[in-house]
Amino acid sequence: MDQKKKKRSNHAVRNTALGTAVVLMLLAGGMYGLGGGKDLFPGKGSSTIAGNMSDMPSDQKNELTDEAELEGAGEQILQIIVSEDSILYNGTPVSIEELEEHLLKDYDDATELEVHDDHAIKAEYDEVQLLLKRLGIQATEG
Repeated sequence: MDQKKKKRSNHAVRNTALGTAVVLMLLAGGMYGLGGGKDLFPGKGSSTIAGNMSDMPSDQKNELTDEAELEGAGEQILQIIVSEDSILYNGTPVSIEELEEHLLKDYDDATELEVHDDHAIKAEYDEVQLLLKRLGIQATEG
């Protein structure tokens, strides 16, 4: 009977020690920004993309916004996905005739065009490629 009490008390001590260790690790993670890279416990040195820009000096804010404007300026990316049963132009289903209309309206020299083959029927994919060739449009295949 005395040994059962010792085993129980050993288990209680071990469980208490494990629980205390887990709590200490969580607290340490909160102070030092640990958390597997997901900002579960962001620390003082961690930064996120959606961070607060109000803490930044104004000249640094201007640099960031100027760079973002330059990267997006003038470059438009259009996307065509040819699948087994449809053609998608920027996510919208279109016929080959509608695709031609969209390309004539939207495409210019500053535009990048990506064509993706999503298990397309060869004849339909070739028809899209022929249209691009006829319109003189260079596309990257993805």
